[in-house]
Parts: sequence; structure tokens; C-alpha cells
Amino acid sequence: MIVWVDEDERTTFPSQLLLRKKGYEVELVANATDGYQCILSRCRSGLDFAIIDVMLTQGDDQVAFSDQTTRNGVITGLILLDRLLEHLPNYPWKDKALIFSRASDQAIVRQIENYEARHGIKYLRKSNELRATDFVKWLHENGFVANE
Repeated sequence: MIVWVDEDERTTFPSQLLLRKKGYEVELVANATDGYQCILSRCRSGLDFAIIDVMLTQGDDQVAFSDQTTRNGVITGLILLDRLLEHLPNYPWKDKALIFSRASDQAIVRQIENYEARHGIKYLRKSNELRATDFVKWLHENGFVANE
């Protein structure tokens, strides 16, 4: 099971389809609250990995994912990862989570890269040029999917 936390189903759809063709079940979740709950649930029942966008809406938990904490949604995915790391600190997040973001502001990109370096969680930048086949190839090369 792959949990994909991203609001933009339209741009993720080709990659989701390709992953499904390769035998993976993909669940798209559109906000941080539902993403957190879904990932925790799947950690207990068989999570292959999670793909987490950085800029997300809060969902119902407007305390943990408050505008102040998430800088008005700009770093919501990183706050989501922080909560997962706090809740399950011994879970192999380095192998089970991917930060996937279109952020272009250099301060935000640096924050994501610093997060990657601190926690060992891989980061891949979304772009219009990244085709679904290239994305799945990257996932294979980085140990997320078993077959290309």
C-alpha cells in the first residue's frame, strides 16, 4: 500500500496509474490530518511507503496543523512528517517516506533539503518535466518500488 498525501489528483494521476499497473495499491489523501491518520493506520497493516507533498491543507486538525505552525500551509508536509516521527520514532521512515514537492522558493527548498539531511528522508522535486515513467524509475532506483 502506498499512501500519497497530495491535493492535486490531476497531476499525480499518471504516476498513480503506473504504480497500480505494477501491482501497488495507491491511496490518495488530500490533507494533512487525513494523511497522518491514514499513514499511521497503514504502518500497522502494511505500508510500502508514503509520498508526502509539502504544501497541503490542514484538514480537520487545525491545532497540530495550524496556520502558524505550518506557515499558512507552506510547510504542512514537513509538520506531518514531524508528527509521524514523534509518534513512531523507530519506524524506518528513511525507507518508507518520500518528500515530493513543487516548492520553488529557495528558502522553502533549503528547509526541505535540510529536513532531508537531518532525517534521511528522501526528497524529490516535482516538475512539469518529470514524467510518470521517470518518477517510477526514480522510485525503483531509490529502493521504494521493487520493479521498474
